[in-house]
Amino acid sequence: MCSESARKIGRPRNRRRTNASTLSGGERTRLALALALAREPDLLVLDEPTNHLDIRMREWLEGWLRAFRGGVLLTSHDREFLDAVATRSVWLEHGAATGYPGGYSRASAQRELERRTQARAARLGEREAQRLSRSVEVLDRWGRRSRGLKTRAERQSVPEAPLPERQIRMRLLAGTARAPLVAWGEHLSKAYGDRPVLSEAAFRLRQGDRVALMGANGTGKTTLMRLLSGELHPDPPAPDPLTGETGPLPTLRVAPGVTVASLDQTWHGLTPGEGLHAQFERRFGRQANTLLGRAGFGAEDWPKIPEVLSGGERARAGLALVSGLRADLLLLDEPTNHLDVEALLALEGAVQAYGGAVVIVTHDRRFAREVATRLWVIEDAEIGRAH
Repeated sequence: MCSESARKIGRPRNRRRTNASTLSGGERTRLALALALAREPDLLVLDEPTNHLDIRMREWLEGWLRAFRGGVLLTSHDREFLDAVATRSVWLEHGAATGYPGGYSRASAQRELERRTQARAARLGEREAQRLSRSVEVLDRWGRRSRGLKTRAERQSVPEAPLPERQIRMRLLAGTARAPLVAWGEHLSKAYGDRPVLSEAAFRLRQGDRVALMGANGTGKTTLMRLLSGELHPDPPAPDPLTGETGPLPTLRVAPGVTVASLDQTWHGLTPGEGLHAQFERRFGRQANTLLGRAGFGAEDWPKIPEVLSGGERARAGLALVSGLRADLLLLDEPTNHLDVEALLALEGAVQAYGGAVVIVTHDRRFAREVATRLWVIEDAEIGRAH
């Protein structure tokens, strides 16, 4: 079963001799999974196995893991994936591990109930301790014997309140443009060699749209984002092989006054080789400390360059960068990869409150459901749209 599954998940398109270093993020993840499954293990240890995988491969992996008879230990911040495959959850916090039954949603609900119960017990215990202490003081002032009450007060135990959770604050501020139609395109085509990724694609992006851009790996999502950001240009129309006539010219416009901010998959808009605080200070001056602090970066992180940050830290820093730009159109290419759940929830709230237009490439199904008002799916080199 494992060997057959490994062949399925790892089968590349005409890439038997391709160097692994040239593969995309999704292809590298598939290759790593194929190598793990080919060993036919009794125990699988998977560290963020869904990162960069498209929805089709995530659903395939979910089904495979549910049918796997061995043990699986995995880390993931994909809530939908965890709910589908996990039978037990372990929550790591403040150096302690707490076990819960079920996947993320069930474990999260149980953990929240425990925290509320613990906090209530701590409040009641503290209130009773204060009451006893005040009673002892009153009896002492009146000259009455208070030894018994003092003993009771000393023995009164106050349960510890739950430790505060890490707070990540995130907000995305829109620019000043108020164009109803932010950007539009028609007859957009782009090919790499003889492989077309977009063919006569068209779209309209309006103020307030929150678009989830989805599709299988390699279908052209990042290409469309690079077209929107101006990093790439659409191909000119090819002449008809019979008549020699060319079709209509491609149209790709951003409304006047609309500012665009883009986060790529790898560096998330950061400048490699430059310290975090230095590049934030260069762009935002005195705001640098506030922007970095909201994203969970303390003074000890300020000298770090993007190359030494983890994937999640780079994503958080990139989102902090975007939050200071006040752009009218945000282009976020897989911002949820590597983000932990706290950062994911903060990003969800920030996108929901954002006043501009945003296009987000994501394979996180729950995130897309929470934030998107429109869905674009790239399939067969065309953009399919749904509301």
